[in-house]
Amino acid sequence: MPKTKHTIQYALPQIAPVLLVSCFMLLCFNSCVKKSLYKTELNNRQLAEAREKVLYGELTDRKAEAAKMVLSIGDLNKNVGRQESEIAELRSRIVQLSNSANKTTASLLDEKITLEKSLKEKTTVLAETAAELNRLNSIAAAEALKRSTLSNLLTAKFDGNAAISIKILDQKVVMTIADDAVFEANGLNLNQSGLSILDSLSKILLEQPALPIQIITYTDNQLPKNAKSLTDTWDWSLKRATTIARALMSDYGVNANQITPTGRGEFYPVATNETPEGRLLNRRVEMVFF
Repeated sequence: MPKTKHTIQYALPQIAPVLLVSCFMLLCFNSCVKKSLYKTELNNRQLAEAREKVLYGELTDRKAEAAKMVLSIGDLNKNVGRQESEIAELRSRIVQLSNSANKTTASLLDEKITLEKSLKEKTTVLAETAAELNRLNSIAAAEALKRSTLSNLLTAKFDGNAAISIKILDQKVVMTIADDAVFEANGLNLNQSGLSILDSLSKILLEQPALPIQIITYTDNQLPKNAKSLTDTWDWSLKRATTIARALMSDYGVNANQITPTGRGEFYPVATNETPEGRLLNRRVEMVFF
């Protein structure tokens, strides 16, 4: 028995430094992991902001082009009406000259030739104007048809799902999904309904690899109680958006170049944050197709 006690007393000084080193290495490892996660989320946030700026730039350009097109179509319609009126007057004048048996002087013949030349030139301009008007109308109709076709496709795919609404707004199609149809009660992880929606949505994106989609997530003004890693509601919404984006890419094979996750936090509410019902409405997901 004394020999065992002596052995234990001898071993303790040998073990203590090892335990201290192990504890120090464990603390360092945890710190490195947190820094790595922070850098990853920061990088995702910067990429999302950059991609959102690109999309908003493209949307602004499209709106400007559409506005110019509308103005151009209006001007062309006015020109067509004015030119048709002038042509009618010229034709009437030619008929009058042709029917005037006594007006055979050289000056009248010259006037007739001049009027016929003017008529030919204006007829050519009218044909060119009409062709340009048809081209612009065709472009506008094709873009509208694309939006309508996509809207109908989404409506057919998610027909009967009361948690989803689909609208055409400006130059884009917006699919809005209720929060509880996508995320679990804590508002961080996808639920089974959300996975099913993404499965159906991915099929459309895979069939149209050139179709861009912006995933915009909104929150209320209260962070989840158990989510201590969240900095603020903007951070919360961005994590929700990247969760959806990662699922589409990793689980369903959607091209990353099609997807832009964006977090809007609590700053675009559609209802009051003073009631549970209002906060539920504010927590939503928008799938925006350009």
